[in-house]
Amino acid sequence: MLIHLLPAEALEAICSFLSGFDAFSLSHTSSWWLGHLSDSSFWQKRLLKAPPRATEGEEQGQHHQSWKRRYVQTQSLLFGGTILRPQWQGDDPSSREFAWPRCFPSPTTGLGHAFDLCTWHHQRSFSFDTWFCLLPSSTGQLVGGVIYGQQSDKPASGHSPYYYQQFAIVDSKCNLYCSVLDDTKIVASDLMVNRWYHLALTYDGDRQSQVVYVDGVNVWAKEGTLHRDWHHLMYQQVGTGYLAAHDDFPRRDPFGWYTFHGLIDHFRVWHGVLAAEAIDAIAHGGNPRQADDLLATLDRAEDGSAPWVNARPVRCSRPAERHCTLVMTCRSPPR
Repeated sequence: MLIHLLPAEALEAICSFLSGFDAFSLSHTSSWWLGHLSDSSFWQKRLLKAPPRATEGEEQGQHHQSWKRRYVQTQSLLFGGTILRPQWQGDDPSSREFAWPRCFPSPTTGLGHAFDLCTWHHQRSFSFDTWFCLLPSSTGQLVGGVIYGQQSDKPASGHSPYYYQQFAIVDSKCNLYCSVLDDTKIVASDLMVNRWYHLALTYDGDRQSQVVYVDGVNVWAKEGTLHRDWHHLMYQQVGTGYLAAHDDFPRRDPFGWYTFHGLIDHFRVWHGVLAAEAIDAIAHGGNPRQADDLLATLDRAEDGSAPWVNARPVRCSRPAERHCTLVMTCRSPPR
């Protein structure tokens, strides 16, 4: 059967089951597929919408850029996870993988210095959100890890921090915890590997209330003051954190760093409480709030410098597609 003779609705249904990279490969098998899969809307809906940007020039550049090209060039951060080494081997600080949120650019300040949520807060309201994807465990390598960790010392210092906390973490049984309070709980369980999840937390400083959302759904609301060690947590990073060994966080030493095993995309800190409607829109690939509300991101600086250490930017299917396929390289240049 000649596939190009199928009704347009049938072709659209078939293509909807393909990941973007499957469609990209298919588009280079023949001139017919290349033409059929060149529609910008096909690629645009597979990309997350970004906050409204600053200048007219940037908007024009994005308008003229091929959505297909943008799809295959967009990357997420890959974190290699925690490997169970014998205790005597120790943990080399220079090999730790992490990223640190940096202040979002404004007309007066550039994107450069690290953002410290615990110092910035001062009774103000805030939110953070991210996309993450778990990768399967392998021999000696754990699933899960710390998504957003905080402690009283730098992750690469070589010292064991006296104070430490994890605002977002997935344990080795694929349970997700997320809280900035003393209390924490499982907010999602039985998470699947190779699937994108959206996580958001809001904290209302006036009402002293926290709400956690997974894939746009309110999964936990709790009133309370910020964590008792809040003012000691001077350093925060994405992709790793310090913790005590536990059945759900197995290690071969009593304490240590628990690096995330998977992909993280679009980690952002926001000023104020993101509305439930806005979080639901973001979780379904929609447009976040105005960039004026954005405090920190993992974006590169204007000089091209990257706010991550040892983590690796990789190409993969996008969060809006939900299922994640990791693609290390792309053989053919996008057309």
